[in-house]
Amino acid sequence: MTTHTMEKEVQRNAAALNHKMPALIKKHAGSYALFNNGELHIVASLDEAIAQGKKLFGAKTGFVARHIMHGTPVLSALVVL
Repeated sequence: MTTHTMEKEVQRNAAALNHKMPALIKKHAGSYALFNNGELHIVASLDEAIAQGKKLFGAKTGFVARHIMHGTPVLSALVVL
């Protein structure tokens, strides 16, 4: 997957996850969401989200890991793991 393609996939996954955030905040505030192509997993930490993302989806995919909390995340990054 090219960097440009991965970037588009991350943007698509992030937008879809943002749409789900209000419901996730009600049930899972403080946890982390791992999201890729409609598949959602709730985990306890960012480290766990990244490890599970690599295991489930592969290191060179555009999965998104995000803290489930009110507000907008301050930092987002495209990282090839």
